[in-house]
Amino acid sequence: MCQEFISKWIKNLKVIFLDRDGVINKNRSDYVKRWSEFEFLPGSLEAMKRLALHGYHVVVITNQSVINRKMTTKETLQKIHENMTAAVASHVGHIEAVYYCPHVPEDGCSCRKTEPGLIYQAQVDYELDL
Repeated sequence: MCQEFISKWIKNLKVIFLDRDGVINKNRSDYVKRWSEFEFLPGSLEAMKRLALHGYHVVVITNQSVINRKMTTKETLQKIHENMTAAVASHVGHIEAVYYCPHVPEDGCSCRKTEPGLIYQAQVDYELDL
């Protein structure tokens, strides 16, 4: 019975998918390669707080070709996302998960936005009813 309730709760989550660069943080022409280059956009922390207070679960979907361009490492990107998530939490917001595509446009992958691959991965991971 408990497992059935949890499964039904997960499928009925109110989820909002947000891009990272240009939505949460300032978009840079030279990419965000380290935490010191990450700059929250005015109002983005307040917006994520309001989303959390209204029961939305934020899932970040972001292209990060900076990985395959060898401009930063997966470990550094993970640290950037951990710091971003912690900063959002310190402002009473919440980021449920961060999904990123490391590929360059020429790779032709299904996970690079505007393709839906990362959203489909979140759908599987969280049993979402899209």
